Amino acid sequence: MRRTHTLLIAGLAGCAALAACNGTSQQPTPEATEAVSANEGAPLQSAGWDRLFTSPADALAAASDDGFAPESYDPTGGEPPYQAKSAPITLSGSTPDAANQASFTASGNQADKIGTITFSLQLGDSGTAKQAEQHFADMIRQYLSSFGIEDDKNLLAAITNEQNTDGTIAGTPVTIDTGVQTGAMPEVINVTFTRPDATSPDNSKPQG
Repeated sequence: MRRTHTLLIAGLAGCAALAACNGTSQQPTPEATEAVSANEGAPLQSAGWDRLFTSPADALAAASDDGFAPESYDPTGGEPPYQAKSAPITLSGSTPDAANQASFTASGNQADKIGTITFSLQLGDSGTAKQAEQHFADMIRQYLSSFGIEDDKNLLAAITNEQNTDGTIAGTPVTIDTGVQTGAMPEVINVTFTRPDATSPDNSKPQG
């Protein structure tokens, strides 16, 4: 059975920090590069959601550091107007015939801003599902930590508990959607961080 988990998290606040943004292998478009340059003066020691959403290069670099390899944040020619996706990566505990895989997607309406960031978990091995869910939750915590954002209420525990959950992380709305009712075995869990002022299609649910 395949199971996927997605987490939707909306973001707002002060400047966010990522020290290693220059080490990314991403090749953003000229528009995105210009937008990143405008953010270079932001105080890196400050923590918050703003830098995560307003510096696509930093957001993608943090994803790369987290084990994903997202493509550049480029125009799509459709909807959403801008998007960067990673290929699925296999998590520990997987078997060749039934892989547990995670992926990363950033999308938005503008070259200089990300509207949503989505982490998706597809579970193909029920025997190692819990191990994969914990690994997945730890990866998301590490990603947030790159910007000084801490899951102080341990909301991400809902991933391993396989719960549909709405809450906040550092004052930012979070939605964890397992795609099933409580008690059922989820096939898809989507986790998306959504910038509060983002408009459609940024607020649409990403595909797992």
